[in-house]
Amino acid sequence: MAKVHWIRLKYLKISILVVLVLFVFITIINLSKLPSNLNVGSFESSRIQLIDRNGKVLSTVYDESLNLEDNLKLYEIPEFFKSAFIISEDKRFYSHYGVDVLAKINSVYKAVRGSDVRGASTVTEQVVRILKPRKRNLFSKWLEFIDALRLDAKFSKDEIFEFYLNQVPYASNRRGVKQAANYYFGRSVDSLSEEEMIALVVLIRAPSKYNLYKGYHKSYLKSIKILANKMGKDIEKVDLQIYEREESVDTFHFNDFVKANLQTLGINNGKIKTTIDINIQKDVGDLLYNHLQNLSKYEVNNGAVLVIDRASGEILAWVNDNYPETASFDKVLVKRQPGSLLKPFAYAKAFEKGWNGATLIDDEPMITKTASSGVHNFKNYSERFYGMVSARQALGNSLNIPAIKTAEFVGMEEFLSFLHEVGLTSLDQDAEFYGDGLVLGNGEVSLYEIVRAYMVLANHGNYSDLKYLKDSVVDGRKVITPEIADIISDILSDSKARELEFGGRGALMDFPVQTAIKTGTSSAHRNAWSVGYNSKYVVGIWLGNLDYSKTTSLTGANSTISLLRNIFAKLNKEIDIKPLEVHKNVSSQKVCSDKECLGLKKELFVGGQNVKQSVVLVAQKEMKLIMPTEGMNVAIDPRVPKNLQKIKFYIDAKPENYKVEWKLNDKIIYQGNDSDFFWAIEKGSFLLETVIYDGSKIVLKQKTNFSVK
Repeated sequence: MAKVHWIRLKYLKISILVVLVLFVFITIINLSKLPSNLNVGSFESSRIQLIDRNGKVLSTVYDESLNLEDNLKLYEIPEFFKSAFIISEDKRFYSHYGVDVLAKINSVYKAVRGSDVRGASTVTEQVVRILKPRKRNLFSKWLEFIDALRLDAKFSKDEIFEFYLNQVPYASNRRGVKQAANYYFGRSVDSLSEEEMIALVVLIRAPSKYNLYKGYHKSYLKSIKILANKMGKDIEKVDLQIYEREESVDTFHFNDFVKANLQTLGINNGKIKTTIDINIQKDVGDLLYNHLQNLSKYEVNNGAVLVIDRASGEILAWVNDNYPETASFDKVLVKRQPGSLLKPFAYAKAFEKGWNGATLIDDEPMITKTASSGVHNFKNYSERFYGMVSARQALGNSLNIPAIKTAEFVGMEEFLSFLHEVGLTSLDQDAEFYGDGLVLGNGEVSLYEIVRAYMVLANHGNYSDLKYLKDSVVDGRKVITPEIADIISDILSDSKARELEFGGRGALMDFPVQTAIKTGTSSAHRNAWSVGYNSKYVVGIWLGNLDYSKTTSLTGANSTISLLRNIFAKLNKEIDIKPLEVHKNVSSQKVCSDKECLGLKKELFVGGQNVKQSVVLVAQKEMKLIMPTEGMNVAIDPRVPKNLQKIKFYIDAKPENYKVEWKLNDKIIYQGNDSDFFWAIEKGSFLLETVIYDGSKIVLKQKTNFSVK
């Protein structure tokens, strides 16, 4: 037994030795690499300072790196200020070896007794944390302990203290006493009063909690008096005159977007001129804030606005709402359903394939099959159908059924491919996944993508990414002809083309200068959009709730248009806005306004197009069976007499002179010229065969299975 005990003890000692060796090894490889000296000039800058297009510093320019610019020599800092730091932070700084063991023992003792104590980190340990930020845990504290001993052995106390005073962190990412003095008091360090110096010393204990621009915390005022008393000063009432700074303009999310892109480009330092115009940013931010306050009845909290210089593609304003619960999310980049905003691109491709603004499309009820073996009834926002309408009217009034027919004419796969070409890359499923709903906006895209896509129409068919750096060069490409892009723009700026659905008056009608406009509303009123552009600017707006909660009847027309008008009114104030350009190869001609040519109207055509043929061009649709759909399941309603329950069979095209024949389970149930038939319902599984004849020629033959339970 004694031998076994000795063997166990031997292995235990070996295990302990191995663990100690591993611990020492891990400690060594995780220790900081100490700098050759503590002169900030020897550190490589990793600070990116962003400025707006006119040279104004953006509101959030300080990052977590070292302060390499606003430094003072130790002798330039008042003795009272230095003494206050030593008494407050590390009273044995000049006598210990980087770590104050007595202070740590006292801290542990007070913690055991339940007292509320501050950490016992020395100035040297705080310098270690500045040089090597680590996650806060027991092992990181151990590493700081060792690093502090090494740092103290390598550098003099004055070198360490000078570095600390220039790098100690304050609120709003300011570092060092020089930046803090300027930030809070608007003056140099040597001009501060003793009370102000004490105030800045106490601030470093909890920079965000004690930010003076957020008011005085009770514990902060108490700490000032305690520190003043330790320094032989008696302060009865703290009375600090905080510097009244110019109201900062929030560009936080834009800054993050720029810095992320700079990182991919390998740029990690320097002064970077961005495209943002800080004045436009502020004006649009104020307009968005006030607009959201006025929309309380719609129960909408969130919004974003993007403003682009049309000619250059430069981002002038990148605005988010200031709703505190969602402040960390950039709504410009959040993906949501765009509603009707994709319709203009379907018409652009249809025009490329031979249609034009005078092409007639039948706006009629439409039913399509759903993935769950059911059907979906498409309708317009007003729930009205207008019969034969021109493509100009269909797009201007944002009619749903004509838009679906237009996308089907183009081909859903080709339409989706075109959406990718104009920058809507978030639509990453295949065309079958989206189905007919693609043109109605059932996919999710960001405001950034939407505005980038509309830039194609605004810039005569040319695609390029949006620019965030001033004077940068962005590659572009032509994705559609300038003639077609300009005709689509003309339709979107035509208030008369909107009268069927939007009436003759309202915010959508008659902008002061020619402006192309499109609104969008997603299902259940969760998202409302507007995009507009004139000869100078492109503006995109999204309103909704980030948590997907429903709004109260929020639409693009009733919520975003008034904001769009206000933004353009502000933007146009100082700029000479001209009408939208139309390509020289586009001509205006009078054409028939209906199939029978009972009236004339003006329409734009590509120069070489055969206008006479275009006048009578009717959007032909494929003849196909709509009801019943393949695999459809129908249930008999026990509450309704069976003889009153019928299923409507019908074809999505009027046969006119054609003959229609329906067979149900090989038995003919109808022959004639009607496009629909009401079948008396009965239980069972059925095979419906639909045959359409043009004389003796079969133009459609389709078999469909369905069941009734």
